[in-house]
Amino acid sequence: MLFDFYGVVYNNKEHILEVITYINYNSFNKFKNEKKKRSQEYIEFKKKLKNKMINTLEQHFPGIKNNIVTSNLATPLTNNNFINTTNGNVYGTAKILSQIGPNAYKAKSEIKNLYLCGASILSHGVAGASFSGVTTAGIILGKKQEELLKHNNTQNIKIYNAEEV
Repeated sequence: MLFDFYGVVYNNKEHILEVITYINYNSFNKFKNEKKKRSQEYIEFKKKLKNKMINTLEQHFPGIKNNIVTSNLATPLTNNNFINTTNGNVYGTAKILSQIGPNAYKAKSEIKNLYLCGASILSHGVAGASFSGVTTAGIILGKKQEELLKHNNTQNIKIYNAEEV
């Protein structure tokens, strides 16, 4: 996957966009053995990918290209380098049969007062990471998941348009 973060100023308001797209890990094979300093060819490849992503954004949000003030593209190699992922994936550790179900990473670590959550402990993806957060919160608070997920009429979520904030 490719991640690109854009800082955008539109109507004098600052916005952050996180744009994600899939890419085959093998597209980076010729660059994966580069060490600390990346080659000019890799840098140009990233620029080409970034331009494709921006052009796609522009199709859906005309004028956005001219309002981007900063951006940062992360490739599968970025994920390998900074978080030691398997083949640059973004959704946790590679799972093998011995790491799922009762053998999965636990929310409570061996280190006192250190708890874990995220896509590596229970299941991959946004849903896996979210569910692990509920599981870990339940352990810390001494509550069952049903108690944490129960609707509470005193709690309300209000969503504001960016222009109202």
